[in-house]
Amino acid sequence: MGVGVYDFRKTNGEPANSARWAPHRHVHGFHFLEYISSGSLKNALMERVNRTDLPVDPHPYGQVNQDNYGTARGCWFNKVGLDGFFSENPDAGLPDATNIPTFHLGLVNSNLEPLRTLFSVGPMLPSLNMGIYEFKPKDTGYVDRQFDDVVPGGEIYAYDVEEFEPGPPRPDMPPLPRHEILLSMPDSDHLLIKGFAPGQIDFANPGSWPSMFGGAEEFIR
Repeated sequence: MGVGVYDFRKTNGEPANSARWAPHRHVHGFHFLEYISSGSLKNALMERVNRTDLPVDPHPYGQVNQDNYGTARGCWFNKVGLDGFFSENPDAGLPDATNIPTFHLGLVNSNLEPLRTLFSVGPMLPSLNMGIYEFKPKDTGYVDRQFDDVVPGGEIYAYDVEEFEPGPPRPDMPPLPRHEILLSMPDSDHLLIKGFAPGQIDFANPGSWPSMFGGAEEFIR
């Protein structure tokens, strides 16, 4: 059994595009332990939370909203998928919760292991299988750069995926154990991304990346 809380008195952060999320309950999602007073019951329940402890953890129960507008961090949506949805439902916000992964791309940290930095990929990215892609983030340079440091300007960043946890298989793409990724933000509301098979990106030669980036998929806030 899963337990969750939606508290419509408040939101769990400021989404990068508040208008898109406004009609949807996800902006009101919280961990139920936030509503239990300190004491033996809460301590016992916390022991069952499968989350790596940090010395200082501002989100000890996980973080629903990781958007950081003006950077690559957070939730992105496939423009083609959303255009199709809104054309059929012009007055609607996001689709039902069960359909959100159809459009999503998450550039986030794991809620279970918060030091893990991940690409969470839905089925609307032709060059990458569905699943979770992990890399070791760096604070400088254009390879494996922290998502919070990727900002608008058109620079291309490269990611060397070290671990891949596959999602449901796609008939149009054989599963690959490892991918390489190019990423760019032309502005705060658009993100371009393209995946590659192992060995295709020359990580030591950023000058070669633009010629490989044609056909990158566009995601929007």
